[in-house]
Amino acid sequence: MSFARYIIIDSLTKEKLENAVIQIYKDNELIKEEVTNIDGLIKLNNLLIGNYYIIEKEAPKGYIKSENIIEFEIKYNE
Repeated sequence: MSFARYIIIDSLTKEKLENAVIQIYKDNELIKEEVTNIDGLIKLNNLLIGNYYIIEKEAPKGYIKSENIIEFEIKYNE
């Protein structure tokens, strides 16, 4: 099993953004929903090998929700 980190920042000020609601999907199935911490961070532990994507379900107060889909892959470490 593996892990990933995801950080949300303001694109202009580079400030890390707390309280964004992030959804993590594997094989088009929602596997987890997390809220970014004070450092704008979510940590995803115990991920199995496979393809994943992240979407922002809810933006922090005062921000517009991103429509970007962030794709990533967990591979076997040889």
